[in-house]
Amino acid sequence: MIEGGVLMGPFLLFALIWIGTTLRYFFRRNRSVKHLVSLLIFPLGFGLLGLGQWVFHWHAVHQGMEISGYPDEMIYIEKAVRIGRTTLVVLSTAGISLLTTAAGFAFPLHDPNQGGPAPLNPS
Repeated sequence: MIEGGVLMGPFLLFALIWIGTTLRYFFRRNRSVKHLVSLLIFPLGFGLLGLGQWVFHWHAVHQGMEISGYPDEMIYIEKAVRIGRTTLVVLSTAGISLLTTAAGFAFPLHDPNQGGPAPLNPS
């Protein structure tokens, strides 16, 4: 993770924002569909970060090969494993954020027409 590549800084920042906004959603009393749908930006964002991580890394590898020739096979494999692991972390976070957003539908939502907080048992 420390030597993860060009997008790990934005990934960590984006992950901290995701954790904060998700916790804020689950602990607030006035949950709305609008707030829940806004959480769906995170799976999309994490997916784009993972794709960007992969594309930027392989572009740099192929550009380096054109300039200096093919690297030693073990160095090539080590870098491929490293980028594979970090991309897997980013994409698994996308899946987790999608699951937490889906879990948000199990919580009661606030109806603005009622005027009060969401009931604990809607039935």
